[in-house]
Amino acid sequence: MTESAYLKSSVGPVLAKAVAETVLAQPSNPQEYLALYLLHVLQEEERRGADAERKKKAEIQRQMWASERALREKRAADTIQRFYRQCRRKLQLRREEEEALWSKYEEAEGEAEELLDEEETAAAAGKSTDEVDKMDDKDGAAAAGGVDGNNEEEMIEDAASAVEEARRDFYKAQRFMLHIRKALIGALKKELTDQREQIRVGQDRMYDLLDLAEVERREKEEAEFVAAVTAGAIPSSAAITELVKKSEIPRHEGISTSMILYRVMRCWCYLFFDSTPKQTDTPAKVAALVKPFTFMQLLRAFNPVASYQRNRPLRIGLEGKHEEGEGDADDMLQDGGDEPLPQPKPRQARRVSRVLRVLMHDAEYVCAVNPADYLDEEEEEGAAKNSTASERGAALATLVETAAKKHSVMLYALLRMLRTASAYRDARDRWVSLLQQNGQDAPPNEEMPEDDDADSKNEEGLRDDDGEVDEAAVRRLLLVIGTDTDEALAKLWADQDEMQRKKWQAMAAARRGEEEEEVATNDEGDDDAGDD
Repeated sequence: MTESAYLKSSVGPVLAKAVAETVLAQPSNPQEYLALYLLHVLQEEERRGADAERKKKAEIQRQMWASERALREKRAADTIQRFYRQCRRKLQLRREEEEALWSKYEEAEGEAEELLDEEETAAAAGKSTDEVDKMDDKDGAAAAGGVDGNNEEEMIEDAASAVEEARRDFYKAQRFMLHIRKALIGALKKELTDQREQIRVGQDRMYDLLDLAEVERREKEEAEFVAAVTAGAIPSSAAITELVKKSEIPRHEGISTSMILYRVMRCWCYLFFDSTPKQTDTPAKVAALVKPFTFMQLLRAFNPVASYQRNRPLRIGLEGKHEEGEGDADDMLQDGGDEPLPQPKPRQARRVSRVLRVLMHDAEYVCAVNPADYLDEEEEEGAAKNSTASERGAALATLVETAAKKHSVMLYALLRMLRTASAYRDARDRWVSLLQQNGQDAPPNEEMPEDDDADSKNEEGLRDDDGEVDEAAVRRLLLVIGTDTDEALAKLWADQDEMQRKKWQAMAAARRGEEEEEVATNDEGDDDAGDD
């Protein structure tokens, strides 16, 4: 029954249509034509079945691919969300850690402030009448010496006050180092190596700036010479302004924290290990010198004006015994280091001071000469309105410190301690120099640094038989120790400062000469009037 129905519905119509086509076509061989027609119909049926099967398989594959794609997208979305949550968690932990470190930094600074105040109070209370008598004797000697003696004593007292103020700033900045962990140093070391490409780009920029500064210095020297020849011994500022090409003032929109990190760590290598510029001219070399535990010990014990022991943290004089166990578990790992380490050599102190000038001004030249020192009160009022160099320098230093603080509290703490240590050392050296110039001896408890003449790596102390700079010896030494680009740029800036200082000194001397001539003329006129 089923076969009959199939034949009736399928085979029957096909045969009927095939016979009808054969009759209409009237072929010479009807049987062959009928067979070929039926074969064609069968092939068409098979083709349609194959197409349907292929479409069915394609649809199944499409559905499988769509489901797999949806699954992959879901997995990718889950992975992205998981990594996003992890990154957000890491950022949150980093933020909390930075906030905790900053709180610890402020706490340590407050502790140091209190201890320094206690030390100052105890020192003031311990003054005896003998010291008061000594002060009276000094006043009498200064009075006998006249105005010059008063000025010298005043300069020495100001220098001593500057030393004390710099000491307070250094101890406040150093106090935080008693609470750090070596992992913080290790993180900065890893970051230093990871950002070596950015640092290389920054170093290339410094080479370009150094070349530009040398060209500008030569042009300025030529302009000064031409102006001096054509306008007299004292070139006018207007002529200099016309002749000297002014470079554009950089905007400092994005201060490179990688260069801040590199310069800070490089300066600490100068102070701790007496490294040469060639030993620290790449981030990899600096990172090789920085051993986190040793570096942490040195930060805790460092003293810029005296020798110190690596395994003995530097403490303020009046700290109590309750603080002896203060610090992290890293303090229990103290090793060796009984031999005291000397204070930084004058060569390294000068180098760090120069690098810091470039760092804190973000490689922009800011004149360090204050015209007010060479002007009288009336001229000073007018010059104060036009002089913005000090304000510019303070603004740049604030930008650099802000960038370091945003990067990490540890980098800011290292920068702050480096600046205060350099300022403390410079203030102490200036005070001792003033004492020696006035024929006074430094206090017996004051430890003097190594003499520059005994430093074989001091290129600034190489002199020939005539007392002039031995250029050939300097070049040979620089080939061995290398050249710090930042230091070289700061030296060019110092030369420009010296030119400005000489100009203002010449102007002040000329003004004093005119005033003396005017006073002498007035006195002669008064004498003539009295004779009449």
